[in-house]
Amino acid sequence: MGILSVGDPGAPANGTSDRDILIWLEQHDYVLVTKNRSTMPGHYANHMAAGGHVPGVLCIRPNVTVGQIIDELHLIWQASTADEYRDRVAFIPF
Repeated sequence: MGILSVGDPGAPANGTSDRDILIWLEQHDYVLVTKNRSTMPGHYANHMAAGGHVPGVLCIRPNVTVGQIIDELHLIWQASTADEYRDRVAFIPF
């Protein structure tokens, strides 16, 4: 498994709804890293209430540098288990 961005071949197309992105994540076992703190948490709650699951959603806090994001993601990759973020939303940096 690798890293994909929305719009990449094999990933959801640009403009895909939050709901459909969450369904895609569940089907393809990808963790979402997003700056969408306004609508994604609500769609995530609806997805979970409907019995869905996701490997995880990592929301990037405002005013975080690219370097901080890379450092946090690297730490998560090194220090976390595969299911540690399953069915939860976390904010980075923590």
